[in-house]
Amino acid sequence: SAWSSAPALNAGRQGKAGGGTQTAAWVAGGSDDPQNYQATEFYNGSAWTEVGNPNEAHPQAAGGGVQTAAWMVGGGGVSGEHFDGTDWSHAEDCNTGNAQRGSCGPQTAALMIGSEPVTVATESYDGTNWTEVGDYPVALRGIEAVGTNTDALVFGGFSTTYRSESFTWNGSSFTATPDMNTNASEMGKSGANSGAGMRIGGVTTSHAKTANVEIYDGSSWTEVANIPAATNQGEGAGTTSATIFSFGKIASGAYPTEADEWNEAVTASSFTSS
Repeated sequence: SAWSSAPALNAGRQGKAGGGTQTAAWVAGGSDDPQNYQATEFYNGSAWTEVGNPNEAHPQAAGGGVQTAAWMVGGGGVSGEHFDGTDWSHAEDCNTGNAQRGSCGPQTAALMIGSEPVTVATESYDGTNWTEVGDYPVALRGIEAVGTNTDALVFGGFSTTYRSESFTWNGSSFTATPDMNTNASEMGKSGANSGAGMRIGGVTTSHAKTANVEIYDGSSWTEVANIPAATNQGEGAGTTSATIFSFGKIASGAYPTEADEWNEAVTASSFTSS
């Protein structure tokens, strides 16, 4: 299993929202401090292409869904938008709006957790309304999540220290799962559900950016190959076996357009014919 270079984005930025799969991903919003971006880009497995812009700037946004049914909200406010593959349109505002919220799920089954300033607020979205649901066990910002509003894995974050805890969410309550190996916040992520998540980069102890990557398989977190450079607030899409990751801000202070693909090695299995 390894990371390999993928085509570059058209604009480098941190705090993007995104979603989709390794060969059909999207990103939108974000910033390169001080500029906020309203650009949306699609990835088709071979190139990134700019498509319709959101109606508002969303730095450090939350979002999810696929190219033809995406959502994005917050990033300094409560404003929400939907994307149909061509145009962004205004959608329901969330209840607790700001930056660095963990987020996951499709347009009709989304979840958001935490915020800046730190909070335990958790919200569920059905495609029409955001509803406050069970509080997260710790007030955090810079948290991340994969899955849906009834089957999610939530991990990392920052309060007064960087955190390694992870929890599953079943639609009504959080349950503690094994901790990550590295305390981290402002991470990239990919994964499908509460039993399969990937944490990519982030910020860790002493506010240092990290290139570390970990995968959760439903029972434990395992460190795998690092991304090529330490970065925070990058964005991933796909599964723990096939991910596209676009960089955020690196240690030098730059916002590279770099993207990389993760592909899990396929192990040949033996069989006996009869």
